[in-house]
Amino acid sequence: MRINNKEHRPIEVNGINIEDVEEFTYLGATVSTKGGGTEDISARLNKGRQTFRRLNKTLNSSIYSKRTKIKLFNSLVQPVVPFGSQTWKMTEGDKKIDVFQSKCLQRVYKVDIYTGHHLQQ
Repeated sequence: MRINNKEHRPIEVNGINIEDVEEFTYLGATVSTKGGGTEDISARLNKGRQTFRRLNKTLNSSIYSKRTKIKLFNSLVQPVVPFGSQTWKMTEGDKKIDVFQSKCLQRVYKVDIYTGHHLQQ
């Protein structure tokens, strides 16, 4: 992959031409010539949603305190989404990460998204 490179000669290593690619995965993150991270952000958000769904029983349980649920969210769900974010080109349209976090916390705190009122347990 070449970014901002005006020269189009093949790159050789030990006499073998290296293939030019439009995108590749590095440490779980997709790097592309487009420079945007939209596809990668969507993939990471899906992984975050899957992780959050796996915790659904625990987060809906009345056995655990809100503090414990937040600790679980911060340690198990939060790290999944930004993994590989060093390669992302953030734009105004990529506020999906903030929306995901807000929706998760609203579910943990059992707050109605639209009215802001606490839901009955």
